[in-house]
Amino acid sequence: MKTIKLDHTFAQQVLAGTRRIVWKIFDEKHLSVGDEVQFIEKVDPDDEGTWHAIGNGTIQSVTEKRIRDITEKDYKIDTTIRSKQDIIDNFREQYGPLVTQDTPIKIVQF
Repeated sequence: MKTIKLDHTFAQQVLAGTRRIVWKIFDEKHLSVGDEVQFIEKVDPDDEGTWHAIGNGTIQSVTEKRIRDITEKDYKIDTTIRSKQDIIDNFREQYGPLVTQDTPIKIVQF
């Protein structure tokens, strides 16, 4: 089973049912429609001893495009994202300058 790791706040939103989408770049797991996934909450991202499974789900849809091609329609399915620059800034926190307008991104709904 594939896993999707979530920070604590995001994991709590998934548990509450208020989040059903994740934006992924550099998807080495090749997430696709129909995949069964296990969600892992990273309570402390720096301490793997605090990570634990919070549930399972099935991927319902996957849309892949470059960040530069994200549209208003894409923002409407996830109201936490307000602009392309938000996406770049969020992912640069984790991946640094590798993230550009040309970076492919997957919008994964579960």
